[in-house]
Amino acid sequence: GLHKSALALHCGYSHTVIIPGGGQYPIGWGLGLNGELSIERGITEFDAHKLNLPRSWTDGVRRFERTQAAVGASHTAFLFDGALYTMGSSANGRLGHENDRYGKVTFEDDEDIKFVACGSAFTIAVGRDFQRCYSWGVGLYGNLGIGLKKKEVHVPQKFFVMDELKGSPKKISQVACGAQYAMALCMDGTVYS
Repeated sequence: GLHKSALALHCGYSHTVIIPGGGQYPIGWGLGLNGELSIERGITEFDAHKLNLPRSWTDGVRRFERTQAAVGASHTAFLFDGALYTMGSSANGRLGHENDRYGKVTFEDDEDIKFVACGSAFTIAVGRDFQRCYSWGVGLYGNLGIGLKKKEVHVPQKFFVMDELKGSPKKISQVACGAQYAMALCMDGTVYS
């Protein structure tokens, strides 16, 4: 796992988010025309600054040690203590909720999310058992992992990375996305795309 003082850097098409070490509040900079960096639309910041996130996302979070971020072309995802939030452009369902610019992504059975990754206009999340995966957004290239090429999916769709020989779900240790594809690194060392 990551050491508590680890620094995480996430670069999108035109904005960057950093999760500072030592449990500090997330910071970022770049173009935020769709609200990628702030609850206010149109914020462009070329110096690193503390992000203007909804207070409800961080209430009760004292130190941001279990925090992750992921960035797409015009959206950002934040994971605070297992709860996933997204902000930015809502085009094509990439936020995973019906709110216009920012909100909490809800999952069946109140899923605790462990990892998140963003492609250009889609998002992938991995659940608490490291087997259940969820995807939403633009899926024209089969990148959502749900077996269909969908123009857009607006709410999380569950899928599994299957071990074809055993007929059972693989355990995921990491997910990563390119602009229009996703990859999963499994705990047994195999990689799926």
